[in-house]
Amino acid sequence: MPRLNGSKTYLEPVKPQNLAQIRGWSIKTRDSFFLNKTTLMVSTDDLAILTSSLNHQFYMLYAANNNTPLGVLLFSNIHNPRHIAEVSLTMQPSQNNTKLLRDALETGLNNLFTKGLAEKIYCHCLPHEEELKKVLLDCRFKKEGQLKEHLFFNNKYHDQEIFGLPKKDYYQ
Repeated sequence: MPRLNGSKTYLEPVKPQNLAQIRGWSIKTRDSFFLNKTTLMVSTDDLAILTSSLNHQFYMLYAANNNTPLGVLLFSNIHNPRHIAEVSLTMQPSQNNTKLLRDALETGLNNLFTKGLAEKIYCHCLPHEEELKKVLLDCRFKKEGQLKEHLFFNNKYHDQEIFGLPKKDYYQ
């Protein structure tokens, strides 16, 4: 996988030596609005399997003018026969910058849609993740539904909202 360049960010494919960093971010950002809780709360061993899978693409997110990693972008199920993939996003707590995240997401979406790896991308988020929902809407995602009491963490059930972006809507 090659490096993907955006206007304000670039995405570097995740290498096995970066797995501990990803795991650390998933712990630090557990309450962050940029974390898809169902994907990044896995063990480092599980991350190694996901990273080596052809069905998942992990990218480290960097600002274009900086070599310090800011976060992680994950596209999963990219070789699904129905051409439907999912995206998960996280940034270091001190780096919650919606402009950088939007640029990184646009860069990743353009890559997937251009290569024909997906016809539709989904993102699941919690109702209180307002900043993430703003980024998704800015990238032309539309809210498609809500799953009631779908996730269980912190000793209670939580709803989960589903946003989708068909390829045809991305290019309009």
